[in-house]
Amino acid sequence: AKMMDKRGKSKISVILTILVVAVYLIPNFANAVEVKISVEKDKVKIGKKVEFDVEFKVQDGERVPFQNLTLHIKNGSGDVKTCTFNVNGTKISGCDNLKIKLKDKRKRGDFGYGYNFGNGFGFDGITNLTTNTSFGVGNGFDKGKFKYEIEWNTKNEVGLGVGEYHASFDAVADLNGIFFNYLTEEGADFKLRKK
Repeated sequence: AKMMDKRGKSKISVILTILVVAVYLIPNFANAVEVKISVEKDKVKIGKKVEFDVEFKVQDGERVPFQNLTLHIKNGSGDVKTCTFNVNGTKISGCDNLKIKLKDKRKRGDFGYGYNFGNGFGFDGITNLTTNTSFGVGNGFDKGKFKYEIEWNTKNEVGLGVGEYHASFDAVADLNGIFFNYLTEEGADFKLRKK
């Protein structure tokens, strides 16, 4: 009977050890860099404004060399709008009829020098995957949130049709010849309706 008690205690000990290790490791599998987009209203009349909330955040302990950000708007026929801007919200290309506002600057990550790496979902130039990308030593952004409010004024857009649209967002990181494009995993869907 004593031998059974020892075996039972050993099994419980092993199970508890596995649980403790699992609880420790699970948070480490989460993406350290997250990119999200949502739309304020999922049905908008053509000629009105479509409002997007965009966010990317870098978790504690990470540093990522973000270069630029891109909003993609598509419908069933393909790309409707591709707007690229920098981390400060300054437009670079394709941003006609869009207003970009950087929100809550106090929560932004600091820009500094150090070893750059970030785990997240994105495109590495070959395929979409979740991976930890090491960029090497250089300037990058550390722990913080970058939030943007983007307004798309559809009034001045030529050729917009009624129907389903999909918006996605990506954040390009590039340093020392190492590239990774952090992506939204789901994006945001909305409908444009008749005036």
